[in-house]
Amino acid sequence: MLDRRSPVSVARPANFRGMNFAGKSSIEQIFSEQDTTKKMLIESGTSQGAVSMTIAFGKPLHNTRTNVHSNGFLLPLPAQTSSHSNGLSIDVKINGKDDDLLWIEPKEDGHAFSPIRTGLSLLPIAVFLASNRSAIIQDLAHRFSVVVREKKLNELIDVARDLDSDIVDMQLLHDAGVTVLYVKKNDEKLYPAPMMGDGFITLISISLMIMANPGGVILFDEFDSAIHHSVLSRVWSRIANLVRLYKCQIFAVTHSMDCIRAAFEGIEEARAESEFQYIRMHKKNNQNFGVTYSHSELVEAIRADWEVR
Repeated sequence: MLDRRSPVSVARPANFRGMNFAGKSSIEQIFSEQDTTKKMLIESGTSQGAVSMTIAFGKPLHNTRTNVHSNGFLLPLPAQTSSHSNGLSIDVKINGKDDDLLWIEPKEDGHAFSPIRTGLSLLPIAVFLASNRSAIIQDLAHRFSVVVREKKLNELIDVARDLDSDIVDMQLLHDAGVTVLYVKKNDEKLYPAPMMGDGFITLISISLMIMANPGGVILFDEFDSAIHHSVLSRVWSRIANLVRLYKCQIFAVTHSMDCIRAAFEGIEEARAESEFQYIRMHKKNNQNFGVTYSHSELVEAIRADWEVR
């Protein structure tokens, strides 16, 4: 949802869970208690200012002014929808002024997507890695292509060698209608990256997300479940260095004490202590709130054997 200019991003929460995204019922799942009569409001402060995103289900949008100029490109966008059915609107404002406005109409076999108004803001793109899942093959291929075009391939190979020192190269091959990422080892043989193990493909997925989205927001859900605890701190150190280099922000969710310990060890190794914050979620009187720990506070809590999860 944060990557609001991509219609695929609306469907991916369902896709990650093996569900089809089609019809009104799929849109209902986005809303609390499936109540589409209520609007959702998401607000955030960014370097560009105060951002608000209103998500609502209702009547079609008509007679909406179209701004066809987006970051220097002319886009052939419709001025209004031709729909007569109810649908989902995503209305974004920056500092109270109109930015993006999107319309998504549910269909039996999917959804029709119409960008009604395209803003000029340069808000960061957000990408998400779900629990126990590496990025889908098409995403890996796309992000790898971005990294190659930016002449960053050797940097990615260095990351891969953290888990397998025999790797000497990486490339895309098209086979059976699918473009797949392969790695080459010292034996000159090519191996499909998805067959190199869950830990390997998870680390590559994370690295490509960061490298292909400079200045973006990266969301991880239990990513550590696929990585052996013996290399977790090294993975965190690598992540911290990439985040600093590409000016990204990471949000990582975990229930693992091994992952928490590895995080502060890896952050120390990367000398990124001032850029790290741990948030422990609590629930009281039916309300959720977070308790924050700085890097030094987390270190002291873990050394004292406190329960910080």
